[in-house]
Amino acid sequence: SAWLQAVSPLAAGSPATVEAVLVAKPPYHCNAEYPHKFKLGAPPSGLSYPQTTVKGMQVTAERSVLSIPVVAQSPGPAQVTGTLQFSVCTDERCLIEKRELSLNLEVK
Repeated sequence: SAWLQAVSPLAAGSPATVEAVLVAKPPYHCNAEYPHKFKLGAPPSGLSYPQTTVKGMQVTAERSVLSIPVVAQSPGPAQVTGTLQFSVCTDERCLIEKRELSLNLEVK
């Protein structure tokens, strides 16, 4: 399964981090050889993205995490959206997947 989560509360005028989390369901494991990435959708009002494509996922067999920098510009609701590209494998085969993810945030 895959999802986005906030690491800390977002405050206007401050950088923050959102995480893309990938958990492999047995018998699959996260593929450390695959170049995982998250491609962000258009930034909503009140947020900006230093990078539109983020790479560098920290991969373990069971759980992998990718830190995605965001900058909160003004208070109010905002939604981070994008596509996580990842791979999970068994001993016999590997699957290359894309998953659309979103996270509703409240900027203080």
